[in-house]
Amino acid sequence: MVGVPGRSKACHICRQRKMRCDGEVPSCRNCLKSGRVCTGYQRKHAFILSDHMVATGAVPDESDSGKVMVSRWRAADQGGKSHVSPPSSRAGRAGFQARSLSPLSPEMSVRNIFRDRMFALFAEYNLPTTEPFPMWAGDTLIKSLNERGDWMARIMNLPELTPSLEDSLLAACTARLGRQMNQPQLVRESHRLYAKGLAAMRRDVNRRSTEASEQNLAACLALMIYEITECPNDSPDGYMVHYQGAMELLRIRGPVAHQTGLAHSVFQLLRLHAVFQNIIWCQTSFLVDTVWRDIPWATHPETKTPFDFLLDISLDLPNLNIRRQALEKQLAAKKDFRRALLDGLENVREGQRMEAVLEAWYDRLKAVAPGALYHAELSQVASLLDSSETGKVFPVVFRFPNFIVGQNMLYYWIVLMCIQAHMCFTYATLGELSDTLDSVGRANLVCTCDEAGSEGSRTCLRHFGMEMLPPLGHRQEWTTGAAYHICQSIEYFMVYHANAFGPASMIPGLLLVKAYWLFAPRDMSREMTWVNEMMCRVRAGGGGIAGPLMRLRMEGGTVTMVD
Repeated sequence: MVGVPGRSKACHICRQRKMRCDGEVPSCRNCLKSGRVCTGYQRKHAFILSDHMVATGAVPDESDSGKVMVSRWRAADQGGKSHVSPPSSRAGRAGFQARSLSPLSPEMSVRNIFRDRMFALFAEYNLPTTEPFPMWAGDTLIKSLNERGDWMARIMNLPELTPSLEDSLLAACTARLGRQMNQPQLVRESHRLYAKGLAAMRRDVNRRSTEASEQNLAACLALMIYEITECPNDSPDGYMVHYQGAMELLRIRGPVAHQTGLAHSVFQLLRLHAVFQNIIWCQTSFLVDTVWRDIPWATHPETKTPFDFLLDISLDLPNLNIRRQALEKQLAAKKDFRRALLDGLENVREGQRMEAVLEAWYDRLKAVAPGALYHAELSQVASLLDSSETGKVFPVVFRFPNFIVGQNMLYYWIVLMCIQAHMCFTYATLGELSDTLDSVGRANLVCTCDEAGSEGSRTCLRHFGMEMLPPLGHRQEWTTGAAYHICQSIEYFMVYHANAFGPASMIPGLLLVKAYWLFAPRDMSREMTWVNEMMCRVRAGGGGIAGPLMRLRMEGGTVTMVD
C-alpha cells in the first residue's frame, strides 16, 4: 500500500517501465518528457476484514479504482485493554463470519438486499421456467426470450428504482409469497405496500418530469399483477383501472419509446393483456396501427418472436366481431338488404383472409421447430365430473416441450376458435338473410347481376343463395375442435414447469371458450361445468381475479359481468 515503507511510490507508468519516478504531482516529469499521459499514483487496495476489524466507511479514489474501504482494529474496551490482539493473517481469514458483512459499507442498503431477494423468490416461485426454444423472426432463427420473466430481470438490473415501482412490485411479491407460505402477516403487509405504491404512482404521473417514465409503466404492470393474484375487492374493476392507465401511458410515450430495455419488455406484456381485453369488450385499440406493430422492433427486428407475430394477428379479432354485430343490426332493422348482403360477404372474405394468415403462421412455426410442437397423453388430473359411466370430460390432454411452445399453441387455438366461430356465426346470419328474402318474395326484388361484375349473382338479392358460398367444412366443428384443444392444454399449464403464472396463462382461453360455447349448436353444459371447476382451482392457487371473471357471459359478441 502507499505509505508503507519499502513499497514503491512511483506512478503507474514508471512502475510499468521500471524507471525511477520523481513523484511530481499531478504528473511526473518522466511521463511529460516522453509524451505519455501520467495515470497517477493511486493503487487499488483490497481489504479483507475479520471479526477483529470494523469498517469506517468509503473514501473516494480519483483513479479508476473507484471507492476504497477504510478499516481499523476494534477499539479498546472500557478497561483500556484491547478487546482482542491483532490476529495473524491466517487467523484473521479463519475468523471471518457472515455478520461482518453488515457494516461493510453505509452505501450497501439492507433494504435493497431484502428487496432483491424478494424479487428473486417471486420470480423463482411464480414465473415460468423453460429452456430457450429456437424460434423464427423474419427469416432468421433466434432464441425466443420468455417475456413473462424478462421484465423482472430487467427491473432487478436497474441501478435505482422509483418508490412507485419498488413498492408496487414488492406488494405483488409479498402477497404472492404470503399466500404460498401461509403467512397472513405478509399478505397484510402487501396491502400497505400496495397503497404506498399507488400513492407514489399518482404523484409521479401528475409530474410533467416523471409522467412518461418507463418505471411508471412497469409500476402499472406490477399493480395489475397484484390485482390479478389478490383481487382484494372481489372485482376486476381494480385491474381494469390499472390496465387503462398503463395503456394511456403507453400511448403517450409513443412506439419509439418501447424499442429496447424495460419499456420494450413491459410493452410486450401489455400487448398480451390488450389482445384479451379487446376481444372481451369487442373494441379495438391504438395497438392495431402499423406503427405499433413495427416500430417497437425497428432497432432489432430479428427479436420479434412467433408469439409477437401471433399477437399481431390477434389484434384484428375485434374487427370481426364489430363487423358481425353491424351485420346483425342491419338484418334486424330489415332495411337495405343489399348493404347487409355486401357486408356479410365482406365478413366472410375477412374471416378467410385471417384464417389463411394464421395457418401460414402455424406452418412456418412447424417448419422451424426442432421436433413436435405437442403430443397427446392420458390425463392425470382428476375432476369432480369423472365417473365410471361417462369417464373423464377430457381423457386425452396435450403435452408441450416447454412453456413457450405451449403458450404459442394455446393462443393459436384461441385465435383459430374465434375465427372459425365468426365464420359460422356469419354464415348463420347470411342464412337468416336468405330466408328473409324468400319470405318477401324473390320475384319482387330487383336483379343486379349485371352490376356485380365478377361477383355475378352472389351479390344479387334475387339470386343469392347459401349454396354460392364456399362450404364451411371443418369450421363447423370449432366447438369440439379448437375449443377442445384449448381445454386439453390446460393440464400442462397447471402441472408442468409453469409455476404460479402458468395457470394464469390459461384464464383468457377458458373464459373465451366458455363464452363461445353459449352459442354452440349442441349442449356443452358438462364441458362448461368442467371449465368452472378449473377456474375454481386457479383461484384456489392464487388466481384472485379468476373468481369474478367466472361471472362473465357473452351477449351479442360482447362479454359482460353477471350480477
